[in-house]
Amino acid sequence: MSAVAILTITAGAHADFVIQPTATGTSADTFTPTKAVNGAGLSDPTLVETNDAVPSTWPTHTVSGSGSTTSGVTNNSDQWRVNSSDAAIRTLTLDLGAVYALNGAYIWNYGEIFNNVYQNARSAKDITFSFSLDNATYGAAVPFTLARTPDTTTYAGEAKSFAAPVNARYVKLNVVNNYAANNFAGIAEVRFTSVPEPTTAVTMLGGLGLLGMLRRRHRAA
Repeated sequence: MSAVAILTITAGAHADFVIQPTATGTSADTFTPTKAVNGAGLSDPTLVETNDAVPSTWPTHTVSGSGSTTSGVTNNSDQWRVNSSDAAIRTLTLDLGAVYALNGAYIWNYGEIFNNVYQNARSAKDITFSFSLDNATYGAAVPFTLARTPDTTTYAGEAKSFAAPVNARYVKLNVVNNYAANNFAGIAEVRFTSVPEPTTAVTMLGGLGLLGMLRRRHRAA
């Protein structure tokens, strides 16, 4: 008699969790892709590292520690920006490090002060996400619209939920346009959220042993 497998699947007890990706792509000046994922500028980046539970309150992002500057750009190390209308250049490739069932993203949009003037028209407006398991074949682009960053030095990001969980290791984030008629555009920071896998327990019972147990119970009755 062959063994009998009893497969029990129960809902996972863990909450949805955060994925902090790595990033590659092009950039303008020192606004490199890494700066969209390294946590710089966040009020508490330790809350949004890989495997952290999705926080009830996400960290805020700060444009400038002083709130203004009279020469140059503040905190350019805290965000990613490009200066091009080329879609290939306006794209980040994000590596999650493993395959996850993604159910959403959290994005802090681009914020900048230059010569004491907020430059938040450079905030990304329309973006797309494309997903891949191997960084070779990507699915259709999924569009989202981001809110313009407010004219404040500290601001919250925004959550974007996916219609259904999607399995992916790689994500391409493309900035389609911004809130101004120029080529400057970018984001400050991005994270993804993932659905926990269900808990699976497999118990192998010998067929003869199971039948014997059932027979003994029947005789006892």
